[in-house]
Amino acid sequence: RQADASPTRSHGGLGLGLSIVKHLVDMHGGDVVAESEGVNRGSTFRVRLPVRTVPAEPAPVPATAPLATGLLKGATILVVDDDADTRELLASALETAGARVGLAPSADEGLTQALELLPDALVSDIAMPGQDGYALLRQMTAALGARTPRARVALTAFAGPNDREKAVAAGFQRHLAKPFDPLALVTILHELLLRGASVAGR
Repeated sequence: RQADASPTRSHGGLGLGLSIVKHLVDMHGGDVVAESEGVNRGSTFRVRLPVRTVPAEPAPVPATAPLATGLLKGATILVVDDDADTRELLASALETAGARVGLAPSADEGLTQALELLPDALVSDIAMPGQDGYALLRQMTAALGARTPRARVALTAFAGPNDREKAVAAGFQRHLAKPFDPLALVTILHELLLRGASVAGR
């Protein structure tokens, strides 16, 4: 676990890395050891894996990949997440689905981009340094009014029932836990945008 797990902690990351590493190493019959001399003294992590030769095979192409192509064509989607890898993954998935994507590493930058892009959809992390995703959506709603993104998805490691309730209360329509399936996110955004267009057209 992280020493500081508050939503507005000053450092990034989800605190899931070591758990995922241990799971993967265990699956391969290896072990992982963490050592530290104490607080502010740094840490050393050692991973040991058994060696064996495996015939090289071409990586299979996911059968579901083509299904997302063009599903979000014409939509502008703002992604706000302090983790660079997550932003890159989301940009790739959403652009493949045809969306125009804006990326922001913080709530402050996210609000600035929202005012410029007037996005159709928002995909936001909750735990970010400075201000969290709840504060971002409140500020965005106050600033944009009727132009607030009609599709709003919280994408976060805070995945308990209370976290889902807080996300809905803050104005998010859906709450997805990390790690997530990019295709599932694309499908959810597509459904929310269609629903929003239907309501707007009445």
